Amino acid sequence: MEICGEAGTGVEALELAVKTQPDLVLLDVRLPDGYGFTPCREILAASPDSRILMLTAFSTDKFV
Repeated sequence: MEICGEAGTGVEALELAVKTQPDLVLLDVRLPDGYGFTPCREILAASPDSRILMLTAFSTDKFV
């Protein structure tokens, strides 16, 4: 396994995913610039072979 980058925001995550086309993206539900749902959709559109694992500390059904 090779880590190809680390991002602190959804915008950074999208830019990095477009550049590196990773196999797997670990993405938090809550990000400093919003929720991870939008970057998730954008990453999949830009890098369709990538898989995204969403993480959250929330236990509410809305986020799970």
